[in-house]
Amino acid sequence: MHTDTPIAEIAKALANRAEDVSVALLGEPASKSRDEYRWGRRGSLWLNRTGADRGRWYDHEHGVGGDLLDLIARGHGVQLGDAIVIAQREYLGTAVMRTAPKRPRPPASAATDDDEARIKAALRIWREAAPIGGTLAERYFVKHRKLDVRLLDLDHALRWHAGIRAVVALMTDPVSNELTGVHRTFLWQGDQGPAAAGEGNRCARQG
Repeated sequence: MHTDTPIAEIAKALANRAEDVSVALLGEPASKSRDEYRWGRRGSLWLNRTGADRGRWYDHEHGVGGDLLDLIARGHGVQLGDAIVIAQREYLGTAVMRTAPKRPRPPASAATDDDEARIKAALRIWREAAPIGGTLAERYFVKHRKLDVRLLDLDHALRWHAGIRAVVALMTDPVSNELTGVHRTFLWQGDQGPAAAGEGNRCARQG
């Protein structure tokens, strides 16, 4: 099953149901407030409930985070292509939400189809992204990373995806120059300017 719905629209729809989706995946939070949910004995896994970053989460214990598509992928043990399908079927459709099952590793015979799905998903993210000039991404590199990218032509390798608020880097094979994936760095607008909130690969190497 494939979907042509832009990933940003799916991510936004999930964010609108952040509480239901997160509880279905993680169970009842250990603590709740108007602004956030927390899980774990020390509240190490955090979900934002307000503002432009609603639905973003971060696991301080493991140093990973992202949007709710990432959380679905992690909870179900799948890659982005399957996470999109699961999101539409189980969290955005008419089906009743249920706890994510523990899924076995797919058989080797499914590897090719899985790679193709990840590559297709990565290409969609890349096509939806735009040049970083004048965006939060440019401010992140200039002010936070102290890298003046304003005079560089980076559109072939680095873009900004406003829908998921992430810098998207194109990953290619150094020999064949074929696409192997995209890497996202999510940005948050804090009091001191934009900062990275979490990172995640959207597809793995082929072959």
